[in-house]
Amino acid sequence: MQYPASNTMYSLQAFPTEKVLKDFIPYRGIIFSSEIELPHAEMKALHELEFTSLDSSSLFNQNPVESILIDIEPVLELIAQEWNYVLDLLKEGKGETGINDHSWTMYSNNKISPVIVRWNMGKARIHLVMGNDHMQFKCIAIGNIEAKDVLERLTVILGSLHDESGCADEIEVAIGDTIQKIKLGSFTDMSDFKTECILVMPNDSKLNDVRRKDCVQLANSCNLVILKESEVIGTQIGLRANEMLINIRDISRSFNYPADINCSWEIYKIIHGLSILDAGREMNRIIFRALDPEKAKRFNTQKQRHKHDRIAENDDPEIMERKKFLSESCMNIIKFIESHNTSNQVHPKRWRKITIGGDFRNPKPGILKGTSPAKIMLHGDVMTGPDLIELLVDTVMNLRSNLPGPKEGKPKEKKLKIKGRIEGVKQAEDTSKVFDYKIETISKPYFSLHMGMPVRVEQSLSIWRKDDSQALACDLWFDLDSGHLHLENLYRIKTPTT
Repeated sequence: MQYPASNTMYSLQAFPTEKVLKDFIPYRGIIFSSEIELPHAEMKALHELEFTSLDSSSLFNQNPVESILIDIEPVLELIAQEWNYVLDLLKEGKGETGINDHSWTMYSNNKISPVIVRWNMGKARIHLVMGNDHMQFKCIAIGNIEAKDVLERLTVILGSLHDESGCADEIEVAIGDTIQKIKLGSFTDMSDFKTECILVMPNDSKLNDVRRKDCVQLANSCNLVILKESEVIGTQIGLRANEMLINIRDISRSFNYPADINCSWEIYKIIHGLSILDAGREMNRIIFRALDPEKAKRFNTQKQRHKHDRIAENDDPEIMERKKFLSESCMNIIKFIESHNTSNQVHPKRWRKITIGGDFRNPKPGILKGTSPAKIMLHGDVMTGPDLIELLVDTVMNLRSNLPGPKEGKPKEKKLKIKGRIEGVKQAEDTSKVFDYKIETISKPYFSLHMGMPVRVEQSLSIWRKDDSQALACDLWFDLDSGHLHLENLYRIKTPTT
């Protein structure tokens, strides 16, 4: 099998993330899944591998699931046919489609999945990823509001990717001025999305017009489970033909819809916003190993040893407490950044402005040692110093808000400042800082992932308290124009002298 466009695509590292984020405001994410069909001999060898260990196996020299070559040509054929593109131009992936004002640019590394596609159609912008997650082929797209109709059309034409055994019967839906058939994924064990939608199809397999409209808006943007009317009789689901139940875990709410009531646009908006986060997370999972194979290999090894690490950590109460505090701190960072950097008042998590890497969330236990509040000498008194993790979190929050960004609208008027003094307070003899931080360029920049897009991590933030021999540090990437931020790694370094 020849991998399409393997000699013409740009590398993943060449993806223009900052340029894309500058004018890309996502509206909806969609995910398609399909089993990968391998040659019989390779499938047989893969099954044999399940009963042995990779270290002692002579069948493969590396994990085969991580190096599957994906033939994306069938997807390119469907897209070329739907939009009258020249298929050879799509396979070349250099930006041309054969249609004016439409561009198709592909990025990949070393013939290994995944492929990232930057697809523009006038003002419509689509970020597309195709690759494999274990033995499943994934096609994931995130588009802006101008790409609304494109995403709906993709839901129809790529519905054939769903396995026959996991699909409801085809239904007819109105797309533009035409009536088209659509296959809907109906896997009860899907985990691509956090939002679940259950609807009941009449025994004659004909949904009414109200439910058909909902299917176009919800299919492939949530876990859509379609059950036959005969399957729910006598169960606790409590739904009848053409009725629907939506569970949105992120806001801990459920919504029941009678057969003649459509889902409201407000709920569509919430589900579409959450689908962006789900799609971005899945994109990161898929392209992680292709962007940095060595790091992915180390990560998989660490996962295998996770049980043993957890047992070791249980022997140290300080590390257990520190890991819990770090986890809570990560959530605080996300909530703070998202609440201060969004124009979406209906659902503030529509676009994740900040992402936090796994190495930051789960550092080696020894890194967290000594980060608890410590005793320090200040103004001649022994006092309790600040928490080092809390200092790092607060610095990130303030750093993000104080970074000089692009000017928007009219310049703010200079605010009048009133100064004051407290009578009777002596000037401190010890003027040294309780803590300090430093931002600098790291010597060996590397790539990480932010919402399914490669980012070049080249800055480090270190923070330390007075008398600390080691500073707590993390690597980061931020884009001033779009206000996006990614944190990666958490480690200790010698306290800087300047």
